Amino acid sequence: MTTSRGGRWCWILAGLACAAHAQGEERRATEPASAPARDASAATARTDADDVAAARPVQRVLRLSDGRVLLGVAEATAAGWRLRQGDEWIELPAALVTSVRTEREVRSELDARRRRVRVGDTHAMVELASWMLDNGLAKEALRELDRALTADPDHADALALLRSRSVDVAWPRPASAEPDRVLAICAGASSSTPAAREIAVERLRTEDATAVEARVSSELVSSDPRRRAFATLACRRLFPGKQLGPLQERAVLDSQSDVRHGAARLVLTAPRSSAVVALHRGAGEPLLCDGKLATSSI
Repeated sequence: MTTSRGGRWCWILAGLACAAHAQGEERRATEPASAPARDASAATARTDADDVAAARPVQRVLRLSDGRVLLGVAEATAAGWRLRQGDEWIELPAALVTSVRTEREVRSELDARRRRVRVGDTHAMVELASWMLDNGLAKEALRELDRALTADPDHADALALLRSRSVDVAWPRPASAEPDRVLAICAGASSSTPAAREIAVERLRTEDATAVEARVSSELVSSDPRRRAFATLACRRLFPGKQLGPLQERAVLDSQSDVRHGAARLVLTAPRSSAVVALHRGAGEPLLCDGKLATSSI
């Protein structure tokens, strides 16, 4: 078969075009990907890594839409999350879980926040405790509130936080079981820390007020000084202005300083006409005089 000169040139040009196209494809295959392509590839890799990490059962903090914050070993499932509670796993639908963080992430942020709290700044302590409760660190929050309440037993922000949040407390087991519910709360709280005692007071609010007042007043003369101390706190929080006679006696004559101080604080919440002038027991003791609390330096 013969081919004209024009036909031969067409075949030559077609061959050159195919060769150039092949070389371009080979070059594109070996060149680095463009920025958008690299970003898309990296995003896919991160998503895959996140999915793998979420599938691992590790300590996590899960915030739920009903306000609860749960801390425990959790892992992602097709329908949401699984959280281990004791020896069992509970299923949490995806719609119920609003946020998830690993405990390691939360504690890392906690360390940074704690470094910003100045020594003696009780307001910052309470703010940090509130953040801890929001992130499932209830035990740590109670310890922070203990510090604030030790510095100021009537710290308004600390008390408001404890009233507004539901916190589970493991009460110390009393030496002997109390059949009466109110007395059982008093017994458990008497050996507890400041924040736990305030939680116990809030639990007493849910009981019958008449029964609580009767039981608490009997606790003012308990043989256990810790129970007398808690009784003065409960009276101050629940029945201000009442039980003044027994409290005035505790403020002056009790053998324990924390009972005397607690009773003195309560007496000062009474109307001015009910204030008493009390003798002090010695240097550094509370002195009640005309509705004011002073400290004796004698």
